[in-house]
Amino acid sequence: MMITATERMQAIADDGGVFVSAGLDSLLMEYADVPSMDTWMTVTSITQGDFQNLILPTGMRKTAIATPSYDCCSFNWSSSSEDGTVATKTLAGFDWVNVAQPISIDQPTQDGGPMRVFVNKKHTVGYEAGRSLTLLECSGETFIEVVGAGEDDETLVLPTGATLRTVALSKPLVIQLPFPTTTTYFWFHKGREIRSFQGPIDLPQEL
Repeated sequence: MMITATERMQAIADDGGVFVSAGLDSLLMEYADVPSMDTWMTVTSITQGDFQNLILPTGMRKTAIATPSYDCCSFNWSSSSEDGTVATKTLAGFDWVNVAQPISIDQPTQDGGPMRVFVNKKHTVGYEAGRSLTLLECSGETFIEVVGAGEDDETLVLPTGATLRTVALSKPLVIQLPFPTTTTYFWFHKGREIRSFQGPIDLPQEL
């Protein structure tokens, strides 16, 4: 019997991590501590109303609400934790996990193009068999879709020389994003979904 991405992810999370089952068709939100910018994410799906009505204490800032591209994921390290374990909390009625800390940001070099954000995180993402998967090929490296449903992909302004390609998964795919530093490409444009590809990653030869 084929082991699903969800089953593999749960096993990874059982080794001291946090499993997030919310994936496609879900909404997750994030906030950041100021000034450290340690970023926290909900571990279960929320609504637009939840995000709009969220009131945070001083020193915290709402940063994003978006649809994950993956089917499930896990986090096995938190930047705010002194011993490297995963930090969690309950705040404003929601359960949160400390997922990342930005290191540096390169602003878009093209009108409508993406930010390139370098972050510290230990993030594993899972994609189930039978679905399609979109990849960003850039400067000889491959980046996997992590945020967004891809509804506006045809209109994305890509980095110079970059291309998108879609593959069909015949088996579950589990990818450990680079740790400690993941390179992320983020498109933030008013009126459009947030879209992000992250990596670089090594894909197995057979998908």
